[in-house]
Amino acid sequence: MRGDFQQARTQDDLMIVRAELVAGAKLSKARVGFDFGMRGTTPQPDLILREANLGIEVKARRLDALNDLEKQLESALADLELPPIVNVSCDERPLTTKAASRDTIVEAILNRIQNGEFGSFVTQLDQPWAATAQVAVEISISDQRDMFKTEDGKGVALTDTPAVQVSSGWTLSGHLQDVEAKVLAVLTDEQKVRQAHAMPTILLVDAARTGMAWIRPPHIWAARLAEQLPQDTPFVGVGLMIPTLDNPDASFSIALRPNAPEEPLPAARKLIHDLGSAAGANSVTPPTSTTSSPRRSSLPLNAPVRASHSKT
Repeated sequence: MRGDFQQARTQDDLMIVRAELVAGAKLSKARVGFDFGMRGTTPQPDLILREANLGIEVKARRLDALNDLEKQLESALADLELPPIVNVSCDERPLTTKAASRDTIVEAILNRIQNGEFGSFVTQLDQPWAATAQVAVEISISDQRDMFKTEDGKGVALTDTPAVQVSSGWTLSGHLQDVEAKVLAVLTDEQKVRQAHAMPTILLVDAARTGMAWIRPPHIWAARLAEQLPQDTPFVGVGLMIPTLDNPDASFSIALRPNAPEEPLPAARKLIHDLGSAAGANSVTPPTSTTSSPRRSSLPLNAPVRASHSKT
């Protein structure tokens, strides 16, 4: 097994390791032979098919603006002896925020708490790079001691109530456009591009923690990726997977570039078929359902995979 576990130092590192293992387990279950590419030498994709001149480069993206804001608020309120309850809500769910924008919101909340200004107010979250350039964020600050009164008029704090509560509406049109943009942006990552030039490669993005990407069905993802896949990318195609904690399998959606070289296309189409993946219109429609379903006896998730290369 690879030395990635020892090298992993951050949450992002661990996410990438997990994504590669999920992809490897999926290949193993479909009985697609592969090896892990080598690191530290000539650029190679993360996974290399044994019976075809085709590689798979894996990327994991964690993007969750509201969760980032929630964690920052929790840290800011942790030093208060009796923190109020802060509720943050918005209709359109932002995908990413800049640290400066979060700092402004947190500072406004702390100033109101310090001045005893409880109640609600609305601020604007500017994100000119996003499909929705400005998101209205409503913030409500409640003094815990005002929630329950005893007979002597003193307040009782709700010590088990989370100090920060974050919620969002289900207006996701702009949000999902932003997810698409972030997935396709990986196609221009310099390191990934170098690996794509090493051999015919499909880019596979783990989007399980990329906003609300999981809410869109695999066949819709495949169609959207096919519509937007740039013609000038060096990748043969792009795929998206959304693993979950309650299922050892993962749904795959793959779109192939219409003007990709002919040589790797048969292997790429066979891979889509073997994985039972949803395919973009410019790729191939597998004869199975758009979600993963085994067509033969399959290996268990923890079946050993022989790796002739160690990517350390």
